[in-house]
Amino acid sequence: EVAQGLSKLKAKPVVQARVDELAAKCNEGELTEAERKEYETYVQVGNIFALLKAKAKKIVADSSNS
Repeated sequence: EVAQGLSKLKAKPVVQARVDELAAKCNEGELTEAERKEYETYVQVGNIFALLKAKAKKIVADSSNS
């Protein structure tokens, strides 16, 4: 049950919009130092959640095959 919940986890639209905004500014080389730190934090958190979601999806898939 927990694994299923984690596998469906998504960022809130307002957070995703901010990440998209920072990503666009990063691609243009226009981030301020504060924005760069903020963006790096979002990227790190995103990576952690991606790993958790991948593991959760594997657990769900494995439990479906049992």
